[in-house]
Amino acid sequence: MSTSMLDLKKALFFLSALLWLGCGGAALSAFGYEFPDNRLEDLAPVLEALSKAQKAGQGRSFVVAVSGEEQRMLVALDLEAKREQWRVPFEAETRPEILGDLVLCADRKELVAFELESGRRRWGIPLPDLAYVGGDRDGDLVYPVFSVGAMGGARRESVIFAIDATQGRVLWKHEIKGVIGRPVALASTLFVPYERQNLVMLNGETGKEIARIRSTDDVIGWVRAEKDGIYYGHRSIYHLDESSVFGKKARARFLDPALPPLPPLREGESERLVDVEDDAFIPRPGARSARGRIRAYLRPRLKPDGAIGLAGDTSYLVYYRYVFAFDPQGTLRWAKALDEDVIAASPQEEGLFVLGERGSAKLLDAQSGGERWQTHFPLSLASASITLNQLTPIAPPSPSEIRQSLISMILDPDNRLLGGRALAIRLLGELPDPQITRDLLDLYEQGSMPRPLKDTLALVLKGRKLGKEHLLRALERRYDYLEQSAAPPFEVIVPSLVSSGAKEVLPLLMQHLFDHETPAPSLVLIAQAIGELGDASVVPALRRFLTMYKADSALAEVPEVLALVAKAIFIKGSPEDREFLASISSDPYTREGLGVAINQLFEEERKRAEEEARKEAEAARRAAEEAARRARAALPEQLSQDQIDQTFAGHIDAIRACLVPELERNPELGQLRIVFILSNDGRASDIGITPSSPELNECLKSVIVAMRFPEMRSRRQRAQFTLSLREGWASGSREVRNILEERIPPDAPWWTWWVRRAEAGRVTTLAQASQPVRIAWWEKRPAPESKPRAPVPEVPVGAPTSSPPSDSQGGPPQWWSALGASEEEAPEKAEAPPPPPPPQPRGRRGKSKAAQAQAQPSPQAPPEPPPPPPPPSSPPPQAPENEWWKGAGE
Repeated sequence: MSTSMLDLKKALFFLSALLWLGCGGAALSAFGYEFPDNRLEDLAPVLEALSKAQKAGQGRSFVVAVSGEEQRMLVALDLEAKREQWRVPFEAETRPEILGDLVLCADRKELVAFELESGRRRWGIPLPDLAYVGGDRDGDLVYPVFSVGAMGGARRESVIFAIDATQGRVLWKHEIKGVIGRPVALASTLFVPYERQNLVMLNGETGKEIARIRSTDDVIGWVRAEKDGIYYGHRSIYHLDESSVFGKKARARFLDPALPPLPPLREGESERLVDVEDDAFIPRPGARSARGRIRAYLRPRLKPDGAIGLAGDTSYLVYYRYVFAFDPQGTLRWAKALDEDVIAASPQEEGLFVLGERGSAKLLDAQSGGERWQTHFPLSLASASITLNQLTPIAPPSPSEIRQSLISMILDPDNRLLGGRALAIRLLGELPDPQITRDLLDLYEQGSMPRPLKDTLALVLKGRKLGKEHLLRALERRYDYLEQSAAPPFEVIVPSLVSSGAKEVLPLLMQHLFDHETPAPSLVLIAQAIGELGDASVVPALRRFLTMYKADSALAEVPEVLALVAKAIFIKGSPEDREFLASISSDPYTREGLGVAINQLFEEERKRAEEEARKEAEAARRAAEEAARRARAALPEQLSQDQIDQTFAGHIDAIRACLVPELERNPELGQLRIVFILSNDGRASDIGITPSSPELNECLKSVIVAMRFPEMRSRRQRAQFTLSLREGWASGSREVRNILEERIPPDAPWWTWWVRRAEAGRVTTLAQASQPVRIAWWEKRPAPESKPRAPVPEVPVGAPTSSPPSDSQGGPPQWWSALGASEEEAPEKAEAPPPPPPPQPRGRRGKSKAAQAQAQPSPQAPPEPPPPPPPPSSPPPQAPENEWWKGAGE
């Protein structure tokens, strides 16, 4: 490539970079995926501005609603004056929004702004090809949001505008490939939920993104502004502060409202959690909708300690026309059934303001649920928005009776409200009054009670721990056709008593078991309950029942009753009772199903025993493997020299038996070196012995192969062992040994050479080596005559002797014996015999002393005088104990 072309490419690159920087960086545009999130330096200026701002409130209390009559209208209601302010024909598709002195509402074509005081149209903008999800206002700017794709689908697009509130001019807008939700504007900052995971903060005047919070473990489905800041979240409520930058629930300031879920009404359904706020990504419809009639209402606020609390310390759950109030711990405070569905509500410090679909408006007291303020507008309403300034409430009313309120809800014939009635059943069952058990049982026996509510009642009764005396009293009742008395509801009473472990119910259960008027399906529950609650005392009665009905066709429709009775006898009975069952199963008159059930009991027991035995064996095997694994983990990686030496020491007798004949053959043998390979199971192989003769090699190898060393983790280890057959050979440093060996006369007899080597072994420093080498008294004796050696008695190594005998040859003691002579045994005066002809002892590196003298002649050193004998009171110097297996040769 030419140089001019390279220069052109570089110039184009730098030009594009300058353009990117001049435009502010395309990667950092609003709602861009590259914008950095969770940065405190970005969030800090926003928090500073929020601390100085306050959400502007409405001067008057208003309701703006969509009329539900044939021709839709927008209606403004002045709550303080309790009159209608204005009405305007308008085919509203969305719920109206009160934004300062404006009311925003959309029809099918445009978004229109009406004046709150007069209802006059101020401006309108055409709707884009998107749904209007809502907007907010800050000062003179209105921020509407349009979006599609939040409920699914391939298309996910949004647009947000900044519009002049006075003239309706568009000042800026963002078109986004993604979904955004209804915003909140405060302190010149726009807070926008984005993709259910982000809270994007824009400069309200320019539209530039200035900060972003991203939740990594929760959903951001809405945002709202209060006097003490910004709140956001989904099921949980978060406060926007410095902890928000962590993006994790555990590190943020949050509140999980204590609200109960709605019980399931059909098999397979799960509990349903209510929304604590309108979903910001979904349009709020102007027509009637169940979405706005089932939800929670609460207003977060910061408590003095900085935690998140609730206005009035109360949260509210509205289910159409039922209102439930809960304290911060989730305990029901009151319940109230209104005359009409609630289409809008607003929580206040004093209580909950509710607006009904037929125009009633009430303020329900937070503590009691009583009406502190109320009015009525003769209108049919579909949806509405509320803004409250200050109402003048009356004195707090007395608390309502929770029990009666819940019972009235449960008995409400409006089957449209089954979810709310099921919730009332569950809340009634949580009350601590024992009489509640009687109420629940009475409600269950109501003939008009729908099946889903009966199932909820049975489930609640089963979990009750109080009031079982009412169940026992109900169980005393029996069916009587003449007296027109119905059988008790076994299907709800029996499971409840079994769950509470009420053994006192057994006599009543036995009566119903033998009562021919007991409904056949109920016998199954009774037999099962007797098996669970009973003990060995119930077996005789059960045997009698089985004897009576083993062949009765009356129980043909419920054959499991007999099987349950047999199972109870099998589990709780004695061996004789099992023999009774075996005889029943073999009786030709016994119903076939009963015989099969009894045989299956025995077979299942045998299989359980086999399975338990198998599990025990498996557990024992695993325990053994684990013990072996731990034992192996405790093994050393490789054996130490001390462990090897100790192993050889344990086989001293066998080794000595090999060395005695070798010393007979080779009297000058002073040291053996054994090299071998150790495997991890403690066996030795590849054994090498130096020096060695065939006899010694064969003997020692057989001994070493039979030895077992400690186990180790390494697969193989090269090991060695040195046998020093003369005392002191391996002691002292190499430098000390060299000095002392050089001072031994070359023509010294072989026995003196070894004794002096022993003396050298006791010298370990250079300072000691500079002293004269001690000459033992026996060096002056004549050399021993060559004659056969006498057998040496075996004495254990280190065994004490009272009078150690001298070697018959006059030489040094053998390494395995305790023979020798001390200096005290030397005669007072011994004439030195003439020195015998010097033998040819071997010097260092395998050369004889004579050969060394011929190779390098040197003047003969004068003999050293013998050391003076020690005084009688002084004990002779003791040689260190010779642990031959711990020596290490060269």
